Amino acid sequence: MKTVVGLGAEPGFGAVDAGPLGNARYREPAVELLTQPAFGRSLGAGIGFAPTRV
Repeated sequence: MKTVVGLGAEPGFGAVDAGPLGNARYREPAVELLTQPAFGRSLGAGIGFAPTRV
């Protein structure tokens, strides 16, 4: 897991360990929510979610 986080952090992304691969089924629909504002409304690929800790 640390290798994957390191690969994401290397180019400057804020890598976050989201847990096991099974969690992807919950992350993918959230990312799909960005498709309409980013490309349907021409806001560009620079928008995204910012993970926060409570």
